[in-house]
Amino acid sequence: MKTFLAIDPGKTGAIAAFDGGRLTEVQGVAELRTMIEAYQFLCGDIGAVLEKVGGIPGQSAPAAFNFGRVYGEIRGVLGAFNIPIVDVMPQGWKGALDLYRKEGETTAQLKTRSRAMAAELFPHMAAHFARAKDDGKAEAALIGHWYLTKGPGK
Repeated sequence: MKTFLAIDPGKTGAIAAFDGGRLTEVQGVAELRTMIEAYQFLCGDIGAVLEKVGGIPGQSAPAAFNFGRVYGEIRGVLGAFNIPIVDVMPQGWKGALDLYRKEGETTAQLKTRSRAMAAELFPHMAAHFARAKDDGKAEAALIGHWYLTKGPGK
């Protein structure tokens, strides 16, 4: 795929748009339809790389349901626009980028590492990964990086 959207459907989910291997934009998942329309207009055919998520241990039933609903809505919007999807498990892309939780590392520390890696890989977009709540944007960008460097066929 020359142009694609890398999507992290998590709690602070986000979309990273890539064109010709370059990260061009990051937005919250609420902007999915707008981004699809813009990129289809500008670039023609686009694809998507979507983190295939499941329940989180210890998550309440309502939280798990809401998480699954958001994931389903994203797949539905992509399907409505006939956008081909490459699924990737979190363990796949995070493992390939050495973003597994280290012994004794907190979730916040791991997310800080994700944001730092995204800022290093994409310095032109570093401001988008500066705040703690920008971890979804950073992870969407890293999913795209994984696809470009280590994804299927690489």
